[in-house]
Amino acid sequence: GLITGTVTAATGTYTVNLTVKDQQNLSATTSFVITVGSAPALTEVIRINAGGPAIQFGTQQWKADQYFTGGSVFS
Repeated sequence: GLITGTVTAATGTYTVNLTVKDQQNLSATTSFVITVGSAPALTEVIRINAGGPAIQFGTQQWKADQYFTGGSVFS
């Protein structure tokens, strides 16, 4: 079966030792290293279609212009 769980830990590098025993009390052990890092700073991107309506171009969402005067519609 699959073993799942959640452990909360401070930023750092940890060695994890995992031992599994079967019904006959036979066991196997493995070790691995896990590095817990801090989340990167998020950057919010807002695209505004200057002089035009809200559009989607590929995977990019462009908001409708509300206050700009002049310029050209994106095409």
